[in-house]
Amino acid sequence: MWNRQRNARCSSTRVTSINEGSYRDRQGEYPGGGGKLRFENVDIVHGKNFVDAHLKYFDHIFSFSCLHFVREQGTALQHIREMLRPGGDFSFFCVNSNSFFKVVAHLAQSESWRLHIAHYENFMSPYQFSQNPMDELEDLLIKTGFQIRSLTIEPRGVEMPLSYCPGHFIAHLRMEIPADLHHEFGLSVLETIRELNLSRLAEDNVEYYDDYFDGIFGHVIRPN
Repeated sequence: MWNRQRNARCSSTRVTSINEGSYRDRQGEYPGGGGKLRFENVDIVHGKNFVDAHLKYFDHIFSFSCLHFVREQGTALQHIREMLRPGGDFSFFCVNSNSFFKVVAHLAQSESWRLHIAHYENFMSPYQFSQNPMDELEDLLIKTGFQIRSLTIEPRGVEMPLSYCPGHFIAHLRMEIPADLHHEFGLSVLETIRELNLSRLAEDNVEYYDDYFDGIFGHVIRPN
């Protein structure tokens, strides 16, 4: 979030995250921030005190790899709009159709892991299995009161060695897998990836996981 102070030569930036560990890590990398960079632990849905303290405060708000983890999209977008000054803009990136969550959804159906990851949908993009994610998001943005400047969807993805996947999935799940089950869970991840045909054997004889998704890129304005 960026606040361009009136009659000031420099801007101030507020960096927020719902993940306390993440924002503390960033705070450690940029101690002090020259007085113009602040890190805070904020829940964009339930952090109403923060929102009320920053009504019409920011010139620009950015969300990169965050918005798709918020199930309550309407509330989040409304709070973002309230914190923007009239004419302020919101730029974001939102993931859907992610193969990561296809693997997690499959694992959640198994007897072994159902209890551990039963609530995975609470941390998954609300557009994950949508047939028309762009239309859904566009309708919600307009309903919230934003003026859309740009909204596009692009296929994205990366291949990673299959051997990385156990650690990758454990690290990126918002639900904690008990440490004594990490090895067993990792084996289940590998088995599921292969079962869903999300891996391939390359010429270098290394097996790779196809971590693909569709990315929605948006730029919207608060008109008044």
